[in-house]
Amino acid sequence: MNSIFKIIIIILLIGSPLSSCNNDDDSTIPPSTNIGSTTLRTKGIFKVLTGDTIMEMNGVIGSSSLNDFNTLYASFPTVTTINIKNCDGSEDDETNLQLSARVHQLGINTHLLKNGLIASGGVDFFIAGVQRTKGANTQIGVHSWSDGNGTQATDFAVGHANHLPYINYYVSVGFTQQQAEDFYYYTINAATAENIHWMTDSEITTYNILTP
Repeated sequence: MNSIFKIIIIILLIGSPLSSCNNDDDSTIPPSTNIGSTTLRTKGIFKVLTGDTIMEMNGVIGSSSLNDFNTLYASFPTVTTINIKNCDGSEDDETNLQLSARVHQLGINTHLLKNGLIASGGVDFFIAGVQRTKGANTQIGVHSWSDGNGTQATDFAVGHANHLPYINYYVSVGFTQQQAEDFYYYTINAATAENIHWMTDSEITTYNILTP
């Protein structure tokens, strides 16, 4: 009988740590639904808020931003508005124009949140909204673009082909040809690439930054 009891005790002692290890492993791995939910709602500078109709944007537009947006939108095609907290520019102008055109084609609205800021490429992105609104105490900044080697937009004559991508983009999101040209040439002359001009309320109205 003693031998039998010893065997039982040994089995229990051996089995106990195994059971404990299994519990520890399980506790360190969050439920798969939580992992999926977190990954699915946030991608790069974009995040889909609870309710699935509003996407929040916060950060500089980069080379991956178009793919990040498309990934989220594929999962949440119910998004109707992008709320911008802060977007002070773009590290990839070509991707920015593609992303912005995509947002407009999808019929999405843009809203600059209270105390929010957009500048340079961030303004181009904001203009993509079918409806464009803003909260109080916001900043909207514009300046000339640069090729990174010292050449700026103002180094090219009016009508030069290098100006067309931006002008054509403004037309594609609803500006008339005249409005597009007026706004574009205003921005590149408002400040050099190394500086920024913060638009006044009057300028915001004049250049159709917000929709009626």
